[in-house]
Amino acid sequence: MTTEEKIALIENAIEAEDLKIDTVLGDIEVWDSLAKLSIIIMFDQHFNKNIDTPVLSAFKTIGDIVNEMVD
Repeated sequence: MTTEEKIALIENAIEAEDLKIDTVLGDIEVWDSLAKLSIIIMFDQHFNKNIDTPVLSAFKTIGDIVNEMVD
């Protein structure tokens, strides 16, 4: 899966547009508890991977999430 495809998955999961690899999560208007839950679900469904709170809390940019998205 390409970086662009991974970003598209994130955009779909959190219902955001025009995200870039260096987008800071705190700058995304929709980055709230529901978006974080959506990221957890996305990891489970697409990567069969459980993301716990410490890992989720460590994400600062879209790139951090993309780097964790390993098949």
